[in-house]
Amino acid sequence: MKRKRFIQSTLLAVLALIVIATTGCGSNGSASKGADENSGGDIGLTFGHFRVSKDNIDVLFGDTLNQFRADHPNIKIKEEAVAHDPYRDRTTTLGASGELPDIFMANGSMILDFASKGYVAPWDNVIKEDTAWSNDFVDGAFDDFKVDNQIYGVPVKMAAVHTIYYNKAIFKEIGINEFPSAWEDFKKAITTLKEAGYTPIGMGNRSSVPVGSTVFSTLADRVTGTNWFNEVKSGERKFTDPEFIQALEAMKELIDLQAFNPDINSIDEGQGEALFYNKEAAMHISGSWFLPRLVREAPEDIAANTGMAFFPAIEGGKGDAHAVAGGGGWSYAVNARLTGEKKEAAIELIKALSGEKFAVAQKEISEIPARNVANYDESKLSPLANEYSKMLEGISYTPVYDIRLKPALVKTIYQGVQELLIGASSPQQIAEKVQSAVE
Repeated sequence: MKRKRFIQSTLLAVLALIVIATTGCGSNGSASKGADENSGGDIGLTFGHFRVSKDNIDVLFGDTLNQFRADHPNIKIKEEAVAHDPYRDRTTTLGASGELPDIFMANGSMILDFASKGYVAPWDNVIKEDTAWSNDFVDGAFDDFKVDNQIYGVPVKMAAVHTIYYNKAIFKEIGINEFPSAWEDFKKAITTLKEAGYTPIGMGNRSSVPVGSTVFSTLADRVTGTNWFNEVKSGERKFTDPEFIQALEAMKELIDLQAFNPDINSIDEGQGEALFYNKEAAMHISGSWFLPRLVREAPEDIAANTGMAFFPAIEGGKGDAHAVAGGGGWSYAVNARLTGEKKEAAIELIKALSGEKFAVAQKEISEIPARNVANYDESKLSPLANEYSKMLEGISYTPVYDIRLKPALVKTIYQGVQELLIGASSPQQIAEKVQSAVE
């Protein structure tokens, strides 16, 4: 009997210990994140980005990420990576519910939306405290990521969103030795190219962003001027104002001249680039990011005969002809829910992707870093990249619509431009749709 009682007592004691252990695990289960963040154990981070191609900048990003892993073996990074256009859509969707990764790439439009919802952490204190890292960013680098005078993103790079890449040999063939410096002359060149059997401007606009961003943002500023944009953003002006309708009409002038390939809305950017590579198109409009790809992928004779320019001034327009849509564009952002060591690890990773070493490597692959870079190997730059750097000297950046406006509004504008390309809507109708989206 005593033996039976002893066994029962022992079993009860064991069960009690199991309950205590289980309860202890349960109470620390939700705190396992806290343990990761504050106890010095492994730290898990999710990282959303679009660096998935074989472009030099994507390779540099991957190499830097792997080096960070080697230097910080306790920080476990899970990448949530997809190509650029799907990434834009995916992140916008995740932002609607707040289910964002710990670290993620966000453009200014996303920052504007996410900051107002409390989804992203501000960087102001980090910038003030770590001046060794922050002092060398170029003027205006953080401007696209400010909301109510607080900074919510660290620029990935600087970018001129608009550049006209043109085939100098084709232009000479039709009797044009210098790129047109006036809007009317530019339109005449388009007509002459068309008559000679060329597609004047070859592009892919399946997603609506390429033409909206690289063409319309700069073209619109040539007409409206930047002050109008700032006022319409603050609610002082409207998209039904004459200036915006005139900008759409300037776009329509190019469309009426058949400046673009007929299938522009059904092909992607890569297919649009191919039109330029195979000499079917005399021009291709893209951003500064296209230059490294052109140097690496274009046939030798195409690269050797490529010239670069911006839209010329438009008579009567309020914009600066020596300006181009651009700026920081995309940034690295930190989820506002991060705290402790986890947040510190996220900040450390972003500093590795935006510090001096990374900026020098960017410069040497013909990218435009967001930092001032003095010491780099110029011999690593292609002649085109050196020419482009000189072309950008003294240039001022104007707003990019899909960076400075909220995603839903951008979608309405860019889909309107898509409709304009196929004659489905008039400038007046598009302006009214856009203003309705604001109201």
